[in-house]
Amino acid sequence: MSAQFLLLTAFSNAIDGGNPAAVVFTDMSLSKDTFMDVAQNLNQPVTAFLSASPLPSREAKTVAFSVRWFTSSRQELPLCGHGTIAAAKAVFSRDNVTKDVEILKFHTLTRGIMTARRRQGGFIEIELPSTNVVDASPEEYARLSALVLRAAEGAVIKHIATGGKGFEAYEKKVNLKELVINAAPLVRIQISRGQGEQR
Repeated sequence: MSAQFLLLTAFSNAIDGGNPAAVVFTDMSLSKDTFMDVAQNLNQPVTAFLSASPLPSREAKTVAFSVRWFTSSRQELPLCGHGTIAAAKAVFSRDNVTKDVEILKFHTLTRGIMTARRRQGGFIEIELPSTNVVDASPEEYARLSALVLRAAEGAVIKHIATGGKGFEAYEKKVNLKELVINAAPLVRIQISRGQGEQR
């Protein structure tokens, strides 16, 4: 297999800052094992795989791609914010996308279409698909809030719910950068996902 790839960082201009991701332009009909092998070999927190060529789009100034995300630990993600930003940056910087293209549509396997827009100053804005949240049971709420409060002293818990794999919501007034985190209690969390599945 031969494919073009880029290593990028989202949310930072510094090479050692932000969230790193690999972006690979390839044949999307490859096996899941091949995607997992490549992601593991690239050894980034996430690898975004994009169709080598754009998909047809009827919208002006818009280009579409198929996308899948995999971690270096061989897990497929249903969606990934920083992986999408890295993918958009890679697409916008490629020679086969004209400068008038402003919108990218990323077709996911399970979460519909994610949209990325080119903004002034080199910024990229993404639009994530919405999800339905389900309130945690009283038992789960008690168990998880105790763990979170041990891990993040001074945190205020307003609500605990599940919204699908990889979903988190934070109170905008909380300065996450200033929170002191003890991750040890969080390592033991097993979240019930229904039908016997846990993560």
